Amino acid sequence: MFAGSTMGIFESIIVSALGLSVVFTALAILAIAIIIFSKIFNCLGLAEEKVAPKVAKPVEENLDEEHCAVIVSAISEELRSKRGNYRIKSIKEIK
Repeated sequence: MFAGSTMGIFESIIVSALGLSVVFTALAILAIAIIIFSKIFNCLGLAEEKVAPKVAKPVEENLDEEHCAVIVSAISEELRSKRGNYRIKSIKEIK
């Protein structure tokens, strides 16, 4: 296969294909290992524990409805969320 001092086009294609197949096989093995370990950790209960939410104190309502709407729309634009998968508990002015 490598008799000459330089590789021909056929030999270089074979070497490239072999290298790519080794890399993608290793990536597939890593992906499968990550999936298996995540399932094992979830079954054992070693996954992150959910923390109970703390009860927030009621906040004074000192903003009018228009300011709240502008702030909520800015947050939704920043998060790129149309559904509103977030909850705004309070709005404070930072001085």
